[in-house]
Order: sequence, then C-alpha cells, then structure tokens
Amino acid sequence: MGLLSNEISKDKVQIGDHIYTYRMMHIYSHHGIYVGNDTVIHYIGADVVGKSESKSRCGKCGHQPSPNLEGLLKTCLNCFLDGHRLFRFEYEVSSTNLVIQHHGTCSTRSCDKPEVVVERAWKLLNDGFGKYNLFENNCECFAFYCKTGKPMSLQATFAKSAGKAATKGINLNNGLPTPLRVAKNCVKLVWKPKLEMYIKDKYLANQPQNST
Repeated sequence: MGLLSNEISKDKVQIGDHIYTYRMMHIYSHHGIYVGNDTVIHYIGADVVGKSESKSRCGKCGHQPSPNLEGLLKTCLNCFLDGHRLFRFEYEVSSTNLVIQHHGTCSTRSCDKPEVVVERAWKLLNDGFGKYNLFENNCECFAFYCKTGKPMSLQATFAKSAGKAATKGINLNNGLPTPLRVAKNCVKLVWKPKLEMYIKDKYLANQPQNST
C-alpha cells in the first residue's frame, strides 16, 4: 500500500478486492467488492448525501442512478466510481500504518480468500444485507463483511470518536488524513487527548472478536 494513498488504476483491480471511491470532496468514501468482469457489488442508502442525481441508464450494465435507490447493487466499475478515482482497501497492515492512514482505508485484520469474498458478495446480493444505516450497516460494513465475515465501518468508528471528542471540547478538524498533519498536530497539547482517543478506538475496532 502507498504511504499516502491506496489509489490504483482500473487495470490493477483484482477479483475479490475491497475497493472504494471518495464522494463529496473526500468527506466520505463509498465501498464495494469487485467480483470480476468489470462488475462491482455495493450497498447504498436512500438518505446518503452526495449520491448521483438521476441520469440515463448505463448502456453497459443497465444501472440507472437515482437519489432514491437503496440496497445492494450490481454495477459496472465506471458506475460505481461515478467519475471519481479508484482505491483499494488494504488488510493486514501494521498498527503504525493503521494510525497514519486515513480512516476507512485499511485494517490490521486478515481477510479471506478471493473466492470466499466473491461468494459472500453474490449471496448477499440475493439475500440482502438488512436495512441500511449510516453508522451501523453501511457500504463499508458490507464490504468488510465480505472480506472478513464480520461487519465493520472504520468511518463510523471515527465519527463516533469525533462525537466523544466533541463532548470534551476537542476539535477533530479533519481527523488524521496525512502523516504530515499528524506530525504537526501531535506536538500540540490539545491534540494529545484526541490522538489517544482516536488511536484507541481505531485500534480496538480492528482487533479480532471472539466467536460466541
């Protein structure tokens, strides 16, 4: 993975990859699973800000963007990207990289084999993934579940950390988007509690959970 970016070209995407693309000027990222043949399975909610406006139907995959669409979709890669850049979510990264990288881009957890990931994605496309919830059951939860068998959203984890910090009067600004910003702000006393809280929540969210 890159130190500052997980961006890849379209010809580098592989079957079973957990991919994502940014929306709303990098405010949030949209996630999906690449299942081959230029096809992505991804999960969208009707109330998500920044979704594509209604457009004509795609001549390749038949997808017709609409703000009212909700649920699991099967589209071509171009429809998934909607004109934005392509990134690959990385697994089994070091704890150091986990902290340095922007939330929702990587995990310390291991992932399953591509064939298992793709099988989960196709099964969920048919069976559903429950009701969409921005914090508890979103596109990242779906993609992470396909890769690991456990749903999780690091974007939601960060948002919850931000909520905790806000109650304590800590300004999170834009989170920890780059190593340079981390280095700059870590020397400031006001960032110490923020950094400790963020690292703790982010690290714990990536730890394997015991099966019950």
